[in-house]
Amino acid sequence: MTRKMIFGAAVCTTLLFAAGCSSDNEAPNNEPVVDEAALVTGDYQTEPSEPFGELDQNEVLDFESQRMAEYVSFPYEISSELPDRGQTPIHGIRDAAQAYGDKAQEQIFRDNSMLMGFLTKGTTPSVGDEVPAKQLNHQVLRFASEDNSRAAAEALHESYLAPQPSFDETQPPSPGGEPAEVPGHPETLAVTMPVYDTDHTQTVLAFTPRGEKMILDVFTVAPEDVQWALDTAADSVDVQGPLIDQFYGAETTLNPRPEDAPKVDREVDQDELLIYALPSTEDESNMNGSGKAVYGPRGFSHLSGDSERTYTALEDAGVKNIAFWDTTVIRAEDDDKTAKLADELIAIDTESGFKEADSPAGLPTATCMSKAESMGMQYLCYIVNGRYIGISTELDDLEAAQEKISAQYLVLKQADQNA
Repeated sequence: MTRKMIFGAAVCTTLLFAAGCSSDNEAPNNEPVVDEAALVTGDYQTEPSEPFGELDQNEVLDFESQRMAEYVSFPYEISSELPDRGQTPIHGIRDAAQAYGDKAQEQIFRDNSMLMGFLTKGTTPSVGDEVPAKQLNHQVLRFASEDNSRAAAEALHESYLAPQPSFDETQPPSPGGEPAEVPGHPETLAVTMPVYDTDHTQTVLAFTPRGEKMILDVFTVAPEDVQWALDTAADSVDVQGPLIDQFYGAETTLNPRPEDAPKVDREVDQDELLIYALPSTEDESNMNGSGKAVYGPRGFSHLSGDSERTYTALEDAGVKNIAFWDTTVIRAEDDDKTAKLADELIAIDTESGFKEADSPAGLPTATCMSKAESMGMQYLCYIVNGRYIGISTELDDLEAAQEKISAQYLVLKQADQNA
């Protein structure tokens, strides 16, 4: 898989964004001219997709993890000491194997009918190659019932109090963790334990059943910061609890709803936006729920390198949903707010180290950027048409990113500007 599942904000100058808003090839005020005959789109789709209709049962858990993301708190909301997102992929959880833990904990999730969830992460700012001093793996999970959630929390707590298998099979198990208290939250079950059989780093785990949901926080800290982690686990419940209480999950075969329950909109394409994103050309079966998706501003901002600034920019622009497939499509409230959103996204990308790369043939109104990252060279290309911003991303393949954004340009020319 070449695509990197991390949102890169749109980067372009205001002049180029204004040019991209034109739906024809005229060039007022000497702005760049699009030469559609010169566009190279490869095998990518150049027409909007047909409407997707309603979910089938196989899509419900992916859909639910995307919806739940809109009700998951950012780590920086829990603690101002955790503004960075870290390097761990942030994603929807649609299977027990994608939640935190090893095989023993995975079985606990399965035994207690975990349905799905969403995982995000926050860290203290990194300095060079140093490991961040404080890290939080923050998950919210949905189970088939309140009883399942409570039973899973209790079983997880017990599993971490027991001796833990060593990473080296030739070594004996390490001692189990110690029970701990989360201030003000007796319903939260917590464990403290050393990491990698050492005393230099501690793990603090906190399991909080909340109706059919569970808040699962895993902190990695220095020994002197264990109490900070327990205090922050309390803050997590205070912040996350009321937010996730607003989430009402769709009916599943494991969790039927009463006839008078609130009805969940089961349209795949919330806000009729996904039809404008390019379909993936890759196998999406192992994409952790992050393949074809429609996120709200909060959910999508979890995927950004700067969640706080991205979320603020999306909210200010009146963005309701973001389509996320092989390309990303954002629709703002009006043309002016789109331009302002683009300007803010420019700053986010350039400040993170992206540099200018070649625009596609025939499409000078697009801007492409590159940045060397641990996985390879990350390429981003962007185009704007009226209320829409299109984004393509590719790892180690500028040509593919250029072809995708060229195809995206042709699709967005056909987008409904009055939607």
